[in-house]
Amino acid sequence: MLEALSLGTPVIITNAGNSGIGGKSGVYLWAEDKPQQFALRVISLLNGHDWEKLSNEGRKLVSEHFTWETNVTEFENYLESLITSNK
Repeated sequence: MLEALSLGTPVIITNAGNSGIGGKSGVYLWAEDKPQQFALRVISLLNGHDWEKLSNEGRKLVSEHFTWETNVTEFENYLESLITSNK
């Protein structure tokens, strides 16, 4: 999902799949659990509705929250907390 978002491809995902991303539905992506709603979102995007908005916002979400720098820093902080808690 992150790769698709980073490339500007709007994403429709279930809420379970979105739990690891945390993207706000309707802003960065669409999160739908009901098959009929999911299908309607796909059709809507294919007809061009919200494509550009979700494309831009999805890219923004990835660039602000899922860069290597951000993830490495979080990982380093986590490792440091483990080291200090085991002393």
